[in-house]
Amino acid sequence: MIDLRFHEENLSKHGIKPEEVEECFSDVRRLVRKIGEIYWLIGKTEAGRLLQVGYRKEVDRTYFVFHAMAAREHELKRYKSRGK
Repeated sequence: MIDLRFHEENLSKHGIKPEEVEECFSDVRRLVRKIGEIYWLIGKTEAGRLLQVGYRKEVDRTYFVFHAMAAREHELKRYKSRGK
């Protein structure tokens, strides 16, 4: 299991629960893209909700999730086309 820390205000702003983000990290079909030191993940929760998650790796080997929101249309298409 990975150690996640959260920007609670951002999650709350977008109606996301920390547990949902954890589920996205466990999604075997998740998409991850790295831009500089920032990682962007698109993953599905156990309830089927598709989320976009922004995070960075910290020096202490934790992952700081600074952004999470419902995935947008173009992200949904990328996720759905994966594995085809």
